[in-house]
Amino acid sequence: MITLIADNTKQFMTNLAKSDIFNNFLFHSLIIDTICHFTIDGQISSNDISTYISFSSIQPTLVHLFKQGSIPTYMKMILVLPPDTTRSIQQRTLGENTDFSIQGFLLTILFDGEKVKITTGTNYIDFTLDKSCESAFDTMIQRFFIKNNISMLDAFL
Repeated sequence: MITLIADNTKQFMTNLAKSDIFNNFLFHSLIIDTICHFTIDGQISSNDISTYISFSSIQPTLVHLFKQGSIPTYMKMILVLPPDTTRSIQQRTLGENTDFSIQGFLLTILFDGEKVKITTGTNYIDFTLDKSCESAFDTMIQRFFIKNNISMLDAFL
């Protein structure tokens, strides 16, 4: 798990709302305070299988919420990697014959009214001391921001 701070809040929020760079993620949830308090759950349930809608499906709603007047005073958004990407990270890190011990990789985006803080997370199915997949995901997220020209600062420096 790592925590990063967006070096340029406005640029980050614009990318979140208007660009396609987060379209490979699934949308888990959103809590946002603008002109009022909104909570959106991205879970889709069908045939006893739960999954989440794509970020690109919810992005127009996000843009609409941002346009409803004032800048948000608070926002917490959770994005998750699709299951096939989660499995791919585990296979690359642990090998082809791996036991899939990770249910998902999370990206929590927290806006406190001034700064954007991004925290990675790993949802383990079973307890493990091996954090190599978690570390691989953290590295992948750091490279993701570099590739997309989004300057991030380490929250603990």
